[in-house]
Amino acid sequence: KHAFDLKKTELRNKKSAAIDEAKLLFESSNKLTHLLEKLDSDDATIAELIKQVEKLERENERLSSENDRLSEQRDILLERFARWQHNLQKMDGVDLNKLAISIDSGLPSKNRG
Repeated sequence: KHAFDLKKTELRNKKSAAIDEAKLLFESSNKLTHLLEKLDSDDATIAELIKQVEKLERENERLSSENDRLSEQRDILLERFARWQHNLQKMDGVDLNKLAISIDSGLPSKNRG
C-alpha cells in the first residue's frame, strides 16, 4: 500500500509539473521553438497543450469575428461620409474648406457645474 501511495503521489506531481511546464511554454518569448524542443510523449503535457491550443483557437475565432464586424461598420461609415461629401459639394454656398475647419475644431467642452 505504501509503494502504491508513493507511486500515485509521484504521478500526480509529474502531471502537475507537466501542466505548469506547458503553461510556461505558452508564456515564453520564443513559444513555438521552445515548445517543439520540449515536446515529449507525456500525456499530461500534451493534454495541457491541446487545451491551450483550443483556447487560442476560440480567441482567434472571436477576434476574427469582431474584426469582420468592425470592417463592415467601417465600410458603412466610409460610404456615408462619401455620400455626405458628395451632397455637400452639390449645395450652393457651402465652402468645404470652411466646413472642414469647423468640423476639425472639435466638440465644445462640457459645462459641468
